[in-house]
Amino acid sequence: MFRSMSEIKVLLYKENNTPRSIALSTGMIYRTLIAACIFGILILLSVALAAKYYVLNRAKMSHSLATEVTSSDREIGPSNSTEDQVRTLRDQVDQLNAQLINANATKAAPRELDKKNPALALFTPIITDHAQKQEQVTIGNFRYSKTNGKSPATLTFELHNAHPGETTEKGYIVVLARTDNALHAYPNAFSTTAPYLLDFEKGETFQVARFRLVNAQFNVDAQRFQVLIFTRKGELLINMLHEVKSSGS
Repeated sequence: MFRSMSEIKVLLYKENNTPRSIALSTGMIYRTLIAACIFGILILLSVALAAKYYVLNRAKMSHSLATEVTSSDREIGPSNSTEDQVRTLRDQVDQLNAQLINANATKAAPRELDKKNPALALFTPIITDHAQKQEQVTIGNFRYSKTNGKSPATLTFELHNAHPGETTEKGYIVVLARTDNALHAYPNAFSTTAPYLLDFEKGETFQVARFRLVNAQFNVDAQRFQVLIFTRKGELLINMLHEVKSSGS
């Protein structure tokens, strides 16, 4: 008299035709509902993971673009306006004029050795020593790392503008490394054609409004260094001897 509650019987009527019955198992219905719920949850999780992946990729791309813009700003300035382009071109013209004046002066001047300062005797006679009375740039925070066969020996120091924000100092950097039997220069400022050993215009160019880091690299280890900072006109602003201690500073 009683039917089991584990089955549901559905009767289908259509006009005058014989009715048809369909028996459904409640267990099958429950399993279908559970599978549908699990499938829905998996779809929601997939959508959430895809959205998270998309957001992370956009964040990485934004950070990469911001880094590239920052790096570009360091090279060309805060903007690429007409004023900046004119300022850059004027700076290049000034540098070329200074190089022309130095070349003419070097060609016309006789060779004279500076007995008071042997380092200057290595350079052209147009070099003027302003190292004693100048307040344009300063250097400090020396660090030294020896060569390990794969990477070169590096003398690192900071070049500071003595009046940050007020002026922009420009010139050349030459670092000499002295060993027991040789003299090395960073960068390679040795002259092969002129009668003088070193050409300050072959030094590393700098333009500093506040400060910049200098990494002088050599293929050999040394303990005694001479740092020479020049203006574009050949004025020697800094002539400093630095000896590396056993601690590497």
